[in-house]
Amino acid sequence: MPTAERCVMTTRNLKPIADAGFRGVYIDAAENAIYEKFVGVNAAQSNEPSKDVLTLAIADDMFPERTGIEAAPRAFPKFMHLRDRNCVLQETVYQHRYGVDKHVNWNALGYHRDTIIGDMWRTLPYSDDTAATVSAAKTIAADGDVACICPAPLIRAGISANELTNN
Repeated sequence: MPTAERCVMTTRNLKPIADAGFRGVYIDAAENAIYEKFVGVNAAQSNEPSKDVLTLAIADDMFPERTGIEAAPRAFPKFMHLRDRNCVLQETVYQHRYGVDKHVNWNALGYHRDTIIGDMWRTLPYSDDTAATVSAAKTIAADGDVACICPAPLIRAGISANELTNN
């Protein structure tokens, strides 16, 4: 799609969200919104320049809060401009990249948690196991991150929100 058409389409799609009063959005897969080609460990870990750079710029102009990204940028110079953006990622992805049993090649893949400056929102899957959800949420809070959960099972069990943190 030509750049001008892409800009119009992106603006048209985000406008109802901005008009509804949302303070910001997160862009799916924008962890790879880079300006220049990146050559990684292998072809699967390499990235071409991304048009999501433009999507982020448009969204940044449309909302009062800086646009967040889905997943987290890697610790390489070409991803540096993404490090201060807030990130949202599934807890399974977080654990794969930064957890105790993280990917064996985490260093070569650039999975360095300490390079991410923005807030980290970690999503937990829906679960009726409220004890496990509370435990996971407390672990996430202890890491200084925000746990994203489905509250329905917790509400049904009479668990209040302040029970999800460590203090």
